[in-house]
Amino acid sequence: MDINDTALRYIENRAHTKKEMKDHLLKKGFAEADADDAVKRLSDVRYLDDVSYSAQFLKYGFGKGWSVNRVKQELRKRGVADNDIAQGIYVYEDEYETDVESGEAERAYAQAEKFMKTAETADQKTMGRLGRRLAGFGYAPGVVYKTVGAVMEKYQKDDEDEQ
Repeated sequence: MDINDTALRYIENRAHTKKEMKDHLLKKGFAEADADDAVKRLSDVRYLDDVSYSAQFLKYGFGKGWSVNRVKQELRKRGVADNDIAQGIYVYEDEYETDVESGEAERAYAQAEKFMKTAETADQKTMGRLGRRLAGFGYAPGVVYKTVGAVMEKYQKDDEDEQ
C-alpha cells in the first residue's frame, strides 16, 4: 500500500497531530524518512496542522469540563509542541472571543453543579469527592478550593432554607 493512501485514510475521519501521523505510519511499517516526508507534505497543504488541532481540542476538552492545564497536558501527550499549543489557544480565544484563563473558575463551577445534581447531600465527604473530581480535571488548587467553598455555601444555605 502507498504511504500517501495510508496517511490520507488515517486523517479521513478526524484530525490528527503530526506525531500521531508519524507514529501511525511507522506502525504500518514505513521507513522513518518516508514517514517524515509524508508528514511534511501533509503539513504543507495543511491536512496536518497542530495549531488548528490545538484550537479544536480546546473546544473538546472544555466541553468535557477540563481545565486549560488538563487540555495542555493531553495535547502534549499527543505530541503537540508548547508553541503550537500557545498559538492554538490564541486561535481559540480569537474565534470564541474569550480568555481561556479567566474562564477557569466558571468551567470549574459548572462541573461542580453537574456533580452536585447526582449528590445526595452536601456533607464533607461529598465536598471531598468534588474537590478530587475537580483536581482530576486539572484545575489548580486555588480554583478547586474556591469552587468547593462556593458550592458548600450555596448548598448549606439551601438546606437552611428548607428547614
